[in-house]
Amino acid sequence: SVDGHRSLAQVGRLVPFGSFRLYECVVNLWKAGCIAPVGDASGQRGDALPMTQQSERDQKTALLIGVAALCLLAAVLFRLAGEWKIRQGGAPAAGIEARVRADLVARNAQTLLLEEASARGAFPDRIDELVRRGMLTVSEASEISSARLRYEKRGRADFEFR
Repeated sequence: SVDGHRSLAQVGRLVPFGSFRLYECVVNLWKAGCIAPVGDASGQRGDALPMTQQSERDQKTALLIGVAALCLLAAVLFRLAGEWKIRQGGAPAAGIEARVRADLVARNAQTLLLEEASARGAFPDRIDELVRRGMLTVSEASEISSARLRYEKRGRADFEFR
């Protein structure tokens, strides 16, 4: 494509990788001393492509880079806004963590109560009975009370956590 008989604009129409990459290659070759301008090197661009006929591939690449940059910017702003909201709201994450922990403690206690009921035929009168039988540790029982869960037996085959 490059033989000294075609202008750079003509070569730009022939290459499959777009005019931007072509110009980059030409500049690198020129700086390395591998090529030199031929004919009138005064900078006149008589047959250069107009801006409206720029390589479609270059335009798509620029659009893709722009969209990716906007998505990255939006993600960073979203994260910063979320962190700011958490700091302003008095750390609601700690409240969420406490609720999740209380839910896990309640589910564990409910599972143990159901196991106890299936083994003995009835629910225990109090949670402390599970500690005495070795099904719950003292620290797990204290987690139940620190999670502000109250166990209430409602007959032989029913219980409620509040």
